[in-house]
Amino acid sequence: MYIPTSFREEDEEVLAEFIARHSFATLVGRVDGAPYATHLPFVHEREQGLLIGHIARANPQWRDLQGEEALIVFQGPHAYISPSYYAADFAVPTWNYAAVHVYGVSRVVEDQTRLAAIVEQLTERYEGGRAKPWHVDWNDERYGKMLQAIVGIEVEITRVEGKFKLNQNRPEKDQLGVVVALTESADAEERALAGLMAAGMKAGDGARD
Repeated sequence: MYIPTSFREEDEEVLAEFIARHSFATLVGRVDGAPYATHLPFVHEREQGLLIGHIARANPQWRDLQGEEALIVFQGPHAYISPSYYAADFAVPTWNYAAVHVYGVSRVVEDQTRLAAIVEQLTERYEGGRAKPWHVDWNDERYGKMLQAIVGIEVEITRVEGKFKLNQNRPEKDQLGVVVALTESADAEERALAGLMAAGMKAGDGARD
C-alpha cells in the first residue's frame, strides 16, 4: 500500500484497536492464478500474532491459501472532503479514510475440534456485548453438520501497514474545519470519520509536513 509519511500509522495499540473495531475485512488472494477476494469477519489474537476466521467450503479461495501469503484489508470510515471545509483560500477536493493491511502466512483448518473452537471464538466476539448472548449448542447434531460446510483460516501475521489519511498534511485550521463539517453531517460514516480525526488531533498528531 502506498503510504506517504504524513499518513503512516505505526502505533501497535492504535492498529490493534482499529482491527478490532473494523473486523469485517477483505481477504485477498488468488484462485487459479487470478485475483480473488472474500469478505469475512476476523478475530485478532494479538498474543499469538494470528487472525482467525472461517470460509465456506464451497468457496474455492481456501484451496489456494495453505502456506501462501495472504492480504487482509480492514477498512474504516471514509468520506469526500470538500475544499469548502478548509480555512485556506486555495485547495482541491480529496478523500479521507483509514485502512489497515495485514499480511501473513495462511493455514487452512479442517480439524473439527479446532474448527469448532474458531466458531466459538467468533461467536463470543460478536455476541459478547448482547444482553442475552447466543451460544452454539454442540449437543445439537445440526450444528455439527453445518461445521462440515466451512473451513477454518488462521493467518500468522508477518506485517501490518496502517494508513490514516486524515488531513495531517494540512494546517490545523483546515483540519478543524473538516472535523466541524463532518461532525455536522447527517451521514453516520462522515461523523465517524470526524471522530477519528478529532481523536488523532487530541492525541497530538496535529498537522504534519
